[in-house]
Amino acid sequence: MSYLGLAFLLAVAPPAGARHVADEILVRFAPGVAEADARRTLDGLGARETDRLPEIMVRRVKLPPGQTVEAAIDRLGRNPNVLYAEPNLVLRAKGFPTDTYFPIQWSLDRISASQCWGSSIPGSTGSAAITIAIVDTGIQSAHPDFAGKLVTGTNILSPGSAPEDDNGHGTGVASVAAAASNNKAGITGVAWDAMLMAVKVLDATGQGTEFDIDKGVLWAARHGARVINMSLGSCDPVTLVCDPGTSSGAATMQQAWSLGCVLVAATGNEGTTNTSFPAGYPHVLGVGATDRNDQLTAYSNRGTAMDVVAPGGTGVSSCNSDYDMTVAILTSQVCDNFAFPAGWGTEAGTSFAAPMVSGLAAVLLGVNPAGTPDSIVSLIEQTADPAGGVTGWTPGYGYGRINMYRALTGQAAPPPATGTPAWVYPNPFSPLLQRHTTFVIPAGAGQPISIEIRDVTGTLVWTKALSAAETSGLDLYYNSPLRWDGNDTKGRQLANGVYVARIRVGSTTCVKRIVVAR
Repeated sequence: MSYLGLAFLLAVAPPAGARHVADEILVRFAPGVAEADARRTLDGLGARETDRLPEIMVRRVKLPPGQTVEAAIDRLGRNPNVLYAEPNLVLRAKGFPTDTYFPIQWSLDRISASQCWGSSIPGSTGSAAITIAIVDTGIQSAHPDFAGKLVTGTNILSPGSAPEDDNGHGTGVASVAAAASNNKAGITGVAWDAMLMAVKVLDATGQGTEFDIDKGVLWAARHGARVINMSLGSCDPVTLVCDPGTSSGAATMQQAWSLGCVLVAATGNEGTTNTSFPAGYPHVLGVGATDRNDQLTAYSNRGTAMDVVAPGGTGVSSCNSDYDMTVAILTSQVCDNFAFPAGWGTEAGTSFAAPMVSGLAAVLLGVNPAGTPDSIVSLIEQTADPAGGVTGWTPGYGYGRINMYRALTGQAAPPPATGTPAWVYPNPFSPLLQRHTTFVIPAGAGQPISIEIRDVTGTLVWTKALSAAETSGLDLYYNSPLRWDGNDTKGRQLANGVYVARIRVGSTTCVKRIVVAR
């Protein structure tokens, strides 16, 4: 009975937040020290051994009242019989956040964020050195999910006023990207240790002008944002007409990209193949939405602006208690209902898929602060889960659904199940020295062949197609006429970098990366 009582006392947990047990140390005596001498050393401290790990010869030692860990370690450190003495550190289970609604945030499982946290992957929670700008309706600064996370932002619509959210959209978007986590309340953000910057460019109705949006993006780029999230677009939800991109918008994105910002935008919720901007601009990572089953949602726009997809949920945004939270995206909201306390609710849309990608970009930049926008975007694309078994870009899923675990561990997507025997030579190539790179397709004669080359943003830059009749009798091995000179379809010289070629031969497809280096 007395032994069980002692065991119970020793199992008492240390105070919350303690870095080590206040009255214990771990001691290992030098090889060859007699047991009697070891005991005399502990007796001299008034300490006693309570347990031992014989495999590594380490003793757990209880200190007497009034004896500090630091003083005991200092004294034993001067004893030649002691190999080392150290605190009995307090370690805590890593990985899963303590936030109330984390267990039902299915979207975090889909992008393998939960797997990263459960495995304690270094850097998987983000870094306070990285700021995500939310170019939107503002952020509700008093919300508990943003406590200590907001850097100075700006209100473009009302200069000098705080960028408070009078709509709710920006608050929800910000929470998906980087809500404060492990605070035993609310939800878990993708990059929960990253900082957030509120840039208010949209009014209470959720609308804003091109100029104000461009001004907000440039302000964020000049004031330290490394990731800029734009859950907004140029498509009309009623007519489904998408306004074309503008020169000022393209110039804004080019400037922000040149300042080192990863640019992320929603493709839109109109269920169309029409291109929404800013998602369609060069250097902007366009994000579509998938459901709980990893299928593209009916509302998600697709097409040339699509670079990757992420969970966006299904249904409609709601504060109603009867809304099925198992298929929606949980967010911090300015609403109250029976399902959640004031401040949390459900959303659905590409607007909430985009900040998942922004959160991933922030995590990757936290691990590699020197990463360039292109390198981060390329890593996100290369490590996405292929959609429908097809590796490479498709208009429905872009490069696939993002995967944080693969991105952090450098695991590129697996090759397609069926591949076309083709390769590119030379690769890398210099348009100045070698003039062109050749697509070698030994078994391509007599089959229809098409080649699409896209840059790292997914923009189509060059294409070529030959019918079965045109390839009949061609030598596509030694003297292949399928060549690329490093220019776009209009003959304009493209920048050095990595490009992706999707090669279709008959019914099979393969994807090859091409490096241009002048």
